[in-house]
Amino acid sequence: MKCKHLILFTLIFGLLLCTCACTSAWISSLGSLIPVIQTAFGAVLTFVLALQGKTISESTAAAIQKVSEAVKSGLSEASALVNDFKASADQSILGKLTTVFTQVQTDLGSLLQAFSVTDQATATKFQQLVGLVVMAVESVLALIPAAKKAAATMSGAQLQHADAEAAALTAHHAKYLKESYNAVVNETTGSADVDGALETLPKFDA
Repeated sequence: MKCKHLILFTLIFGLLLCTCACTSAWISSLGSLIPVIQTAFGAVLTFVLALQGKTISESTAAAIQKVSEAVKSGLSEASALVNDFKASADQSILGKLTTVFTQVQTDLGSLLQAFSVTDQATATKFQQLVGLVVMAVESVLALIPAAKKAAATMSGAQLQHADAEAAALTAHHAKYLKESYNAVVNETTGSADVDGALETLPKFDA
């Protein structure tokens, strides 16, 4: 979990939060980030299934699949809520987003608890992949309260300016998440089984 890519990801997104958390209008641009999170999470399940019966037991794989369905459902719901917010900037949607992402965060914790393997290469790579998703979700959760507060205190002109900045910063964050994910996938372990599983995972375009 202490992979350098995850550490860099945390530092970069922390900086983005400081500048981007100034407007609730940022939530409308969240739609460009959620698909990246969905792809990164989808790779987790692909990785597990590729190692099922090898370094991952059938029972562990089944448990991961079950919890994964809840995570995927939550991310889909979050995407739908963002679309609702774009259509009508109802501040109550921010509360619903918080509820959905909080549940996703809980489900990701259950996912880590359900993962039980003895192979170190498998465990490390799984933690790295899930870690990227966990940090993205936690960072969004940290941002929403600040966005709600800003919506109640900023003027129209300030919000318009902040919206443009937020959209650019969110796009930058999505790009960095893609780069971090690609780095984790490209980093080999020396295990033929694990490295073979990594080769089956999707990669983002540079």
